[in-house]
Amino acid sequence: VDRPRCLALWTVILHDRQPEMSCTDVLRLAGGPLALLESLLWARDWATERRSSAAAQARTRLLQQSLALLSCCSLSGAENAECASLSLQQLMMLWTGGFARLLRPASPVQEAAWKTRQAEAGGGAMSADFLARGELPPALPQQKLWQVLQRVADVQ
Repeated sequence: VDRPRCLALWTVILHDRQPEMSCTDVLRLAGGPLALLESLLWARDWATERRSSAAAQARTRLLQQSLALLSCCSLSGAENAECASLSLQQLMMLWTGGFARLLRPASPVQEAAWKTRQAEAGGGAMSADFLARGELPPALPQQKLWQVLQRVADVQ
């Protein structure tokens, strides 16, 4: 399946050597959460090129942040159209296959960062743009991790 936009984003993730490349940049380049979801699903299923000229640790962190952003945006119950249109079935498919090994529980420091984010959002739903601002932890908070694990088990 040839999707030039998805291939272009995957190429940027694999080969962009800018140290300041962030989840915000990936979200902007993709064109929003739905397009990012589509691109990452395409990469999981069709991208055979996994070698990277970018630092492996930075690329892994960027992918983990992008997956966490999509998961938290969708699972937070955001009422805005950007997150409401994310299919939970498709979202859970991200955490299977080649991306499954990227699923990590948050460390105590990362969990505290997520709690701070939740407080900044007023305890309510967090949009993708809100989540992408600042440093996003590359792991899911415990509550979201549990939701993902339950749903991934249902998918498989």
